[in-house]
Amino acid sequence: MSSAPPSPPHGAEQRRAPRRAVRGVRCRVATGSRWLWAPARIVDFSVRGIRVRTPAAWDAGQVRTIRIAAGPLRLELAACCVWSRPSGRLMRTVGAAFQGVSPQQEVLLAQLLERHGVEPILAAAA
Repeated sequence: MSSAPPSPPHGAEQRRAPRRAVRGVRCRVATGSRWLWAPARIVDFSVRGIRVRTPAAWDAGQVRTIRIAAGPLRLELAACCVWSRPSGRLMRTVGAAFQGVSPQQEVLLAQLLERHGVEPILAAAA
């Protein structure tokens, strides 16, 4: 008999942190060029990752820098695209996991969620 926990059903939510939509938070995504940034609209995010709509081409496995700002709070984080799909004309919806988040950055992300978050989108996996 195995002591490993059962695997979640195929397609089941497996997030370790709840995602929340936010208000009053701006976001930009590096385009790959040193000085060019594309606008992005945050769909939702957590302390582990983010879902954005952006015109920037961003394929699964690519790491880009994301800038998040709300009032005086500014964060710049590396994020790896987990999935990307077309979302209307010239737009993409991208799910990305933050990379190398420091403890201080995680605190700032949590503060952003607390101050600007609206109701949770999906609960964390148990």
